[in-house]
Amino acid sequence: MTKKKHKNRIKIITPVLILVLLGLGLFWHWHYGTKNTVTNSVKTAATTTTSTTVKSDVSTKSPSTISYSAPSDNGQPTVAEQPTTGTPPTAPSGEFISNYSAGSSSAERSVCDVQPGVSCTISFTQDGITQSLGIGVAGSDGFVLWNWEPSDLQLTTGAWRVKATATINNLSSTTNDPNLLNIQ
Repeated sequence: MTKKKHKNRIKIITPVLILVLLGLGLFWHWHYGTKNTVTNSVKTAATTTTSTTVKSDVSTKSPSTISYSAPSDNGQPTVAEQPTTGTPPTAPSGEFISNYSAGSSSAERSVCDVQPGVSCTISFTQDGITQSLGIGVAGSDGFVLWNWEPSDLQLTTGAWRVKATATINNLSSTTNDPNLLNIQ
């Protein structure tokens, strides 16, 4: 009777263990798997520009389902359609900032909704200083998603103007967010 109980336990524990490991693997991939850089640009009075890069999480995940867009052979998101050459992309939309009143270490999520294959970046400007999230390319779902913290971009206390820029074939469209990002 004990051998039978032992076999039954193994039959139950093995699939549960496999599901737990699969879930941890998916979490690991989602949380750590897709990294890009954040570019910081500072304009001085002499109009010179200095840049630094900071790691930030950027991926092409749909904001409603957080589903991953499969990459193509070259590692870039697949492109279902691209705007016609010579036509600027439609103006980006989306939830550019998840929390407009944040601390420097608050978790932020930014979503740029553009046409598939269009690159998008979100920039923050205060007193002539511009900091930007890394450029992301929209997958077939048309979304670029960043998970970041204001300290990643060295955003200082105060109000920052938010602007999203969509670009393809050297043609750009921008959307100025009517709300300011307030760092406390």
